[in-house]
Amino acid sequence: HAQLKLKSKATAGVEKFNIPANTPVQYDVTLINFEKAKETWSMNDAEKLEQAEVLKKRAGELFTGGHYQAAIKKYNKIGDYLQTANHESEEDKKKAEELKLSALSNAALCYLKLNDYVESIRSCDKALELDPKHEKCLFRRGQCHLAMSNFEEALKDFHDVQKLNPANSAAAQSIQKCREQIKVYQQKEKQLYANIFDKMAKQNEKMEMAAQTAPVEVKTNEDQTTTTN
Repeated sequence: HAQLKLKSKATAGVEKFNIPANTPVQYDVTLINFEKAKETWSMNDAEKLEQAEVLKKRAGELFTGGHYQAAIKKYNKIGDYLQTANHESEEDKKKAEELKLSALSNAALCYLKLNDYVESIRSCDKALELDPKHEKCLFRRGQCHLAMSNFEEALKDFHDVQKLNPANSAAAQSIQKCREQIKVYQQKEKQLYANIFDKMAKQNEKMEMAAQTAPVEVKTNEDQTTTTN
């Protein structure tokens, strides 16, 4: 038995219990039963494949509930289970590749939801090593590059998506959005340089005026120095 206490800033609210957001909540939890999972090294390939499917289902539930960090852990665990597996049947090999690809793609989506674009791109890259024509990973990687203002990389990914699926309207919209942001970026850059050159011109003008009004030293025959303006 255990008590879990969540502070006010850690709660999102529980509608069915009429608990508003930002309210301290205490959960009383009783463990009724559990099954200890086998260590990876003690499993055969069939058990690893079965466990990977269980993890995928649980990760999907966590994702649906908005628990992206927890879902990522489950998706990454799938890769751990299948990394050392050596399936004999072609059917099991295909299923294992599909599970690994799905786990990487879904992990990339979780990272994207968390605005962790670097990790999302890393997951997409790993998935695209398994399947270079994976439409979802190409699109998600493009979204990450766009969010990071890597416009050339984003456009390439979105165009690759369109090559695979010309009917993908989201890719077409993203290309348009990317082009619009490029224009905004170029305009800002143009204005920035214009301000820099304007500032430099004003500084040069001040220096020239200061040089023109600077006092001039004149020496007389008596070797005395006078100053004129």
